[in-house]
Amino acid sequence: MNEAATASFLVSQTQSPIPSPLFFGKDPDDERAAMEPFVQRKLAESKDRLIVEWDETEAQKRFSELLFN
Repeated sequence: MNEAATASFLVSQTQSPIPSPLFFGKDPDDERAAMEPFVQRKLAESKDRLIVEWDETEAQKRFSELLFN
């Protein structure tokens, strides 16, 4: 049974509706685009385990990136 047939079967045999995917925010693509540089940097940083000390300005900049400011 392929995916489409399985989905059709589930819809026809289920009393309650099958929910559509939930997205948080108005446009998940914008949020994904905003997070992509952060994720790429974290993946690159995870290859080398270093303890980094940031000054207050750098810490605020990184925190702001995380919060989409």
